[in-house]
Amino acid sequence: MTATIPTIEPQYAKAGDTWTWTKSLTDYSPDDGWALTYYLKGNGNSATITTTNSGGLFLATIAAATTAPFVAGTSYLDGYVSKGTERFNVYSGSITIAQNLATATGTYNGSSAAQTILSAIDAVLAQKATEDQKVLQHDNLRLEQMTWDELIKARNYWQNIVNQEKSAEAVRNGKSPKSLIKIGFR
Repeated sequence: MTATIPTIEPQYAKAGDTWTWTKSLTDYSPDDGWALTYYLKGNGNSATITTTNSGGLFLATIAAATTAPFVAGTSYLDGYVSKGTERFNVYSGSITIAQNLATATGTYNGSSAAQTILSAIDAVLAQKATEDQKVLQHDNLRLEQMTWDELIKARNYWQNIVNQEKSAEAVRNGKSPKSLIKIGFR
C-alpha cells in the first residue's frame, strides 16, 4: 500500500522522518516553467527544499537524513515561486517539529510548553511545587508571586491551550477531537 501524499504544507512533522507533500498553484504551474522553493528556518533548524514537477503539481520531499538533526520546537516555512526575474511568496507558516524518539538520549519529557506551565500551576496550587516550578514565569510574574485568583485564571487559560494541543494531536492521528464540557461550581 502506498501512503497518501498530503496536498498541503506540514504543520507538524517528526525529525528523522522523510517529509513530503504536493502543492497545486493554478497561477504558477510547473508545466509553465515556474519553480517552487521552500525555506525552513528557526529554532536552530535550516533547510532549502526544492520541488519537482509531478504531473503538474509541485512535489516537495525532504530526506530523513536532512530532518534527522532538526531540533524539536517551532520553525517557520516560506514558499516562493520563481520564473526568470519574477518571484512571489505563496506560503508562510509555522511547523512544529517533534523530536525523533528513536535517537533521543537521556530522559525524555514530551510535554509541550503549555503542559509544563499547566503542571507547574497545578503544583503551586496544591502546594507541592518544586523550586523550579515556583519560579516559573508567566506574564512577567513568578508563579509563587501570583495570587490564588491569578493562578486559577492562568490555569484555565493554559488548560484550554493543552486541550487544543490534544485535539490537534488526535486529528493528526486520524481520530476525531474530543469536545469538552466545562462545568463550573459556585
